[in-house]
Amino acid sequence: MRSKNHRKQSAYWHGERLRIYLKRAAIVISLAGLLFLSFFSIKFAIKAFPVRDIKISGNHYISEDKLKSKIGISKDENLFKVSLRDIEEKLKASAWIKGVSLRKEFPATLRVKVEEAIPKAIVESKGNLYLIDSDSNLLEVLGGDRIPFLPVITGIDFEKNKAVIEEALKLIDALNEKGIAGEKNSIEIYAVRPYGIVMNIDDKIIRIGYNRYNEKLQRWKEIEVELRDKGVMPENIDYIDLRFKDSVIVKPLKVVE
Repeated sequence: MRSKNHRKQSAYWHGERLRIYLKRAAIVISLAGLLFLSFFSIKFAIKAFPVRDIKISGNHYISEDKLKSKIGISKDENLFKVSLRDIEEKLKASAWIKGVSLRKEFPATLRVKVEEAIPKAIVESKGNLYLIDSDSNLLEVLGGDRIPFLPVITGIDFEKNKAVIEEALKLIDALNEKGIAGEKNSIEIYAVRPYGIVMNIDDKIIRIGYNRYNEKLQRWKEIEVELRDKGVMPENIDYIDLRFKDSVIVKPLKVVE
């Protein structure tokens, strides 16, 4: 009787071991199958998604061809392998590019959105004319006939007097806010001791000094109306001095008899 029970227990444990082995074998086979499918799926994906189109938006100053050249993706390069981080670094190496947004759109499109710097003025530096943005970054050298209408900052050393350059840019912001910049044919901004910042607007000399630019420009607009009402023509004025808080100095040209 005891021997019969022993045989039954032995057969039971043999059966249990077989079931465990079969389960383990099934798991191993399933994992191997998944790995096999994953390997060939990845291999297929690498071959199946070449870049066919690069869509660029947000650019106003840099041409699409120039941006594509900076991105540097070769024809039919696989979209899976494209490094968005590398592309962002390449684009941001340009002073024109302030921000980049990148997205892969499968099966074959890379979408690129850029945020460009906005040229604020033209500045002289080392014998060249540069476009400069509101953060005092030199964007590019100007040459030939490509000279846009922007205020020109002259006679201020860009490397040594960046603080003065920043003040000139604040003045340009105020000129834009007051709608003055768009009404004039030429605006030149420079610094002269002891007057500080001076403007030459359409051949009118205006001593500005530093700070309170919006307030000073508003006083200038008001004094222009008053002078016109009194019959004082702009060509008869030597300069206008707006540096003082409670007064405006209008210096007439000396009449040569």
